[in-house]
Amino acid sequence: ASSPYSSAISVSGDGETTVKVVAVDNVGNVSAVASCVVAIDTGDPTIGTPSISESASSLHADGTTLYYDPSSAASAEFVVTVVASDSVSSVASVAFPTITGLGTGATNGATDTSSPYSFAYAFGTGSLTATGTQTLTATDAAANTATTTFDLTADSTAPSGLTIGLSSGSSGVWQSAASVTATASGATDGGSGFAGYSWTMSGATTAAGSGATTSAITAEGTTTVTFTATDNV
Repeated sequence: ASSPYSSAISVSGDGETTVKVVAVDNVGNVSAVASCVVAIDTGDPTIGTPSISESASSLHADGTTLYYDPSSAASAEFVVTVVASDSVSSVASVAFPTITGLGTGATNGATDTSSPYSFAYAFGTGSLTATGTQTLTATDAAANTATTTFDLTADSTAPSGLTIGLSSGSSGVWQSAASVTATASGATDGGSGFAGYSWTMSGATTAAGSGATTSAITAEGTTTVTFTATDNV
């Protein structure tokens, strides 16, 4: 649509609007067309739930939480990835936060300007104390923002509650069974979660393995069975 005007033109509504103007003098001469594009985006971008990937045994990702063992996580890497979009303009960037407590020389925090949006963090050395909620920020071309979060949790506590039972008899009691196995149960972990059992046997029978139940103990004499419960970091 076109109409004469004598004051500022008001443009509203999200999207791009092209404004074209000509000047007309008092005898009807018309100037060349001048134009400009008014781009409006009043809505925030959309940012999804981040995903975390890791491969080091000292790290464990569970949903949007990364658990780590402060005593062994030095130099371990984890990657945070998120999907962001904007229906009107476009996503200009996603800022990945600088995390306090990742250690000396950590790879830590950056802004990604191209999809897929991700950043590879790496723990440094020294005291590792990182914990709590970390905020990612998506910014669109009109400087509107949206945020999402992930969490870091240090886990230096071993599983608890481990008990051992025998398929025949009781611990330390002589018995006549030709074959006995030992079974572990009850271990729990309130941090990164219980991962599994491993065991060793020494004495009359020597062996080692993993799982809740040992191989058969058949040799006469005393065999000591030791189980270890391990968590996810």
